[in-house]
Amino acid sequence: MANVLAATMGYSTGYADVDAVLAKLLAGVRGTLGPQLIGVYLDGSLATGDFAQHSSDIDVLVVTEGVLAEEVIAALGTMHARLAAGTSKWARKLEVSYIPRRALRRFNPDDNCHPCIQRAVISS
Repeated sequence: MANVLAATMGYSTGYADVDAVLAKLLAGVRGTLGPQLIGVYLDGSLATGDFAQHSSDIDVLVVTEGVLAEEVIAALGTMHARLAAGTSKWARKLEVSYIPRRALRRFNPDDNCHPCIQRAVISS
């Protein structure tokens, strides 16, 4: 996985319009989660080099300190909807999973439902 932070630190995915959406996403996630944010990571085809502009989406993993409260998840949904309402098609192709750090360290089959915002629709 490539750290999305690289998109705002002089690195590039190779697609300026994708970089712009990732920078906006990172700013929105930082602003919404504050100290709950541990890391933001690019995943999927864009991270592995299999990205196809005509068919790919943008997969992102956001690691949080703990389980997110319902009001925070709602605020993230609102932030994603604002991004999707913009002019970039890539903002409408974001698929972002929000996972607590502990869930990444150890898989718990009884606790493996985590918020995922796909194309500005919240699911778990």
